[in-house]
Amino acid sequence: MTSKQVLDALQRAWMNEKFAVQILPYEEPIVDMDMVLRVDKESKRGAGEKRLSAGEVPNLDSHEFVRAKENVAEFSISADHETIYVAAGSVHMFKYRDVEPLVLEGIVELI
Repeated sequence: MTSKQVLDALQRAWMNEKFAVQILPYEEPIVDMDMVLRVDKESKRGAGEKRLSAGEVPNLDSHEFVRAKENVAEFSISADHETIYVAAGSVHMFKYRDVEPLVLEGIVELI
């Protein structure tokens, strides 16, 4: 399969799963082929090659919704060092830059 065919199949499987009224069978061959292509692409990159193009650089100041998976006391949300308490299960909107450490640690999840 070409990378375009794998992408098309993966997108089709994702859309079917998204709109299905029941859980569909896992598309293991498609997911495995996608992983193979990604690993192959990464192995072909040069050590000094830039990883993201200018258009792909994420906007760390974009606002994102997060759900707290556990209590977070004394969380600093700005350059002013303003702190808040975030309760487990609560939903908030923060700049991604402010909550990135909590996302990476698995303390909050993006929703």
